[in-house]
Amino acid sequence: IVLIFVDDFLVIGSGDQMEEFIANISKKLCISSNAELSQYIGVDVSKHPDGGFFLSQSLDIQKCIAKHGLSDAKPIATPGDPDLHSDEGIASEGINISDYRSAVGELLYFAICTRPDIMAAVIICAQFQRAPSAKAWQAVKRIIRYLKGTLNVGIRLAPTTLD
Repeated sequence: IVLIFVDDFLVIGSGDQMEEFIANISKKLCISSNAELSQYIGVDVSKHPDGGFFLSQSLDIQKCIAKHGLSDAKPIATPGDPDLHSDEGIASEGINISDYRSAVGELLYFAICTRPDIMAAVIICAQFQRAPSAKAWQAVKRIIRYLKGTLNVGIRLAPTTLD
C-alpha cells in the first residue's frame, strides 16, 4: 500500500516487493525510512499484534476543544443538532465568521480522516459558513462536545486475505 500526501509518502507492506519498491523509488527521490509509524499527516497510528492498525486524532481533537474554549464543557452523547436545518437562520451579530469557518474546517478534517460518525452533522454546519447563525455556532460546539466525550474513537483497519 502506498499513500501519498503532497510530499509525504507512506509505504506499508512486507516482503521482497516492498523492499524492491523502496529501492527503486530511492534511486529517484531522497527518502527516509522510519520502521515504526506513529503518526501520518496528523493522524495517530497504532499497530495491533494481528497486523492491523488503529487510526485516531485524539491529540488534535483535544487541541480543538481547548482552542474553542470547551475544555470545561460537558460531553454530549450525539453530534447532531436535530433542530438545525440548512434552510433556516440569518447571520447573528457577534459570531466571528473566521472562528466559525476554522472550527468547521477542523471538524471536516476529523470527519474525513478518522471520525465519519460526525460527517452528517458537520456538513449541515458547513452550509452556514457564509453567514453563521447563533444556532449554527451552537451546533458546531455540540459536535466538539461530542468529540470530547468520544476521544478514543477512531478507525480500525484489520488485515484481510485476498484468497
